[in-house]
Amino acid sequence: MNSTMPLSEDLYDILGVGKDATEKEIQRAYRKLALKYHPDRNKDDSQAAEKFKKASEAYEILKDPEKREAYDVGGMSGVQGTGFEGFADNEEIYSHFGDLFGDLFGSRVQPRQAGPLPGQDLRFVLSTDFKTAALGGKTTIEAPIPTVCEDCKGSGVLGGGPPDPCEVCHGSGQIARQSAEHGGYFTVASPCPACEGTGRRSGTRCSKCRGDGRVAELRKLAVTIPAGIKSGQVLRLRGQGQAGLRGGPQGDLLIEIKVEPDAAFQRERNNIRSKIRVKLLTALLGGKVDVPTLRGAVSMTLPPGTSSDQVLRIRGQGIEANGTKGDHLVRVVVETPKKEFTDEEQSQLCELLNE
Repeated sequence: MNSTMPLSEDLYDILGVGKDATEKEIQRAYRKLALKYHPDRNKDDSQAAEKFKKASEAYEILKDPEKREAYDVGGMSGVQGTGFEGFADNEEIYSHFGDLFGDLFGSRVQPRQAGPLPGQDLRFVLSTDFKTAALGGKTTIEAPIPTVCEDCKGSGVLGGGPPDPCEVCHGSGQIARQSAEHGGYFTVASPCPACEGTGRRSGTRCSKCRGDGRVAELRKLAVTIPAGIKSGQVLRLRGQGQAGLRGGPQGDLLIEIKVEPDAAFQRERNNIRSKIRVKLLTALLGGKVDVPTLRGAVSMTLPPGTSSDQVLRIRGQGIEANGTKGDHLVRVVVETPKKEFTDEEQSQLCELLNE
């Protein structure tokens, strides 16, 4: 990926906003810079293209509360722990902010090329249990990945050789026109009506792929889950997405993590919280108790006179991520005996507690 990450400049300075800027102010600043430095308005200007890319990456980080917090705390090294690695090129930026650019510039259709056509990135949601997300681990997924059709060799038509290009669009599959919407000058493309956007002369379409040149194939893929990952974070498997056509590169597979809640553990940054029930006598006199943690049971000394809802800390038993290791925070719940005391027992108990 030819990304500008890590950014050496302050992200707030890049967008021209203060560190207390609201989400709307951040978006408004980015829209202004995107209009000013958009590549379609600054052809052959490498500096404008670089500023457009930097502004887009700064916006992607600061518009997201989790990435923004990670940046405010740890700078760009903290952002890398969220799974964001920057944008590879302008087309990835257009795809990522499609709704925003549609609002800014009107519909922007990526022209289909007669030459190599890269495959698109695919998205897959992976559910994982709380412990695996906290400690990291490996798993295997099955995902339907569009691969090159064997019957037509990716051409979309039958006949053995490459089809002749459409005479109307010259094989691009698109008819281009100029647009001056919203004060910008952009080339907008629409599917060619003569070939229905295929870029080829009409002929016998491949029945297996229905003329697309690709068919979905269920594939097993190994996925490494890094320790400390959170719901919503995305892992990128390079070259595991949609197959390209005419020699184009394969896209990536973007795996969005969904962490399932756990009945015993809750996460608080890199700390883990849980509760443990102890008998009244143990709370009064103190003693050893076994506490379940992410890594197994740990013996903890309960000090005499421990009260209910008191929180004790087991250091180093939390989540280890981004160079830090959290603790395990245990809330003590004291169980009182459910029985009726005799008069003599009540007298002894009152005498003991008064002392």
